[in-house]
Amino acid sequence: FAGIDDATTWNFTTAAEPDTTAPSVNTDGFSPADNLDEVAPNTDLVITFDEAIQAGTGNIIITDGDGTPIEIDVTDTNAVTITGNTITINPPADLEFSKDYNVTIPAGVIEDLAGNPFAGIDDPNTWNFTTAAEPDTTAPSVDTTNGFAPVDDADDVAADTNLVITFDEPIQ
Repeated sequence: FAGIDDATTWNFTTAAEPDTTAPSVNTDGFSPADNLDEVAPNTDLVITFDEAIQAGTGNIIITDGDGTPIEIDVTDTNAVTITGNTITINPPADLEFSKDYNVTIPAGVIEDLAGNPFAGIDDPNTWNFTTAAEPDTTAPSVDTTNGFAPVDDADDVAADTNLVITFDEPIQ
């Protein structure tokens, strides 16, 4: 055998060390932020991780203050979108107004591209928020009992009398 005496006849690269580190949520990785108030009920829920992720198996669980859960299968492409290191959760219906919510995710529902499972969120205090109050869309109206002073069709009202209108709700 004459041997190999150059660097190009037989060369190779060894494999990278396998990824064994589970993904974790970035600092400030929750949107809406933890403990945020006045969240719009139609808001998507977004988690940003420290590395690219993919769907594992199981459900993301959104629970309201009454304990009623909304379970969303992580593989439901109508409700869950994963792009790079971000997962966006669009609940199947808008959340209710003026309610406290928390999000829990069992271990393994999300994993990195190497298959390492996210440890999950099992404490309901880790990610919680409150939805905004329902907007008032009803115009104010005059109180039908004591709406006008002086009363309608009053006689002999003094010229310097203050005119008062009372509405059924605070006005500005």
